Amino acid sequence: NANFSISTAIEKSLSLMECKLSGNSNVRIISSINVDPDLVVVNDDRRLQQVILNLLSNAIKFTRKGSITIDVSKSTDYSNMLKISVQDTGIGIRREDQKNLFKEFGRANSEESRRLNPQGVGLGLWISTKLCEKMGNPISLYSQQDEGSTFWFEIHIDNRINEHGSE
Repeated sequence: NANFSISTAIEKSLSLMECKLSGNSNVRIISSINVDPDLVVVNDDRRLQQVILNLLSNAIKFTRKGSITIDVSKSTDYSNMLKISVQDTGIGIRREDQKNLFKEFGRANSEESRRLNPQGVGLGLWISTKLCEKMGNPISLYSQQDEGSTFWFEIHIDNRINEHGSE
């Protein structure tokens, strides 16, 4: 676990993803940090970075026009947790494909998703799910085909509480 600024972690992720968007002026990335920008989180910053990068990368792959929004807010259920979500206006995911996405080698089976991500093998979301579980909770998904997707997860603001009970 490390102490890090959540807003700095999000900014770093966004700057790493900018190169993936170069040449596509039809998509914009929006950052919405709805917590104190100086909030220091005690959690695994490398795991968090990997999950955010994976979700942003997937959103970029499957969004040809519109927007991708990364949102950070306090959890509505738990005061000691943050909710991080990545929402896109991409192709969306068919309901029958959603249950397999978080499994090892799971991927959407639509013709359009195979065309947009031909080299994908279905490990990114599975790895991200495992990392999120270690940080607090699994990844959740809401998606409508042809309307986009929202992936979200929650992490402990101070993971020492999660590891040792209460402090």
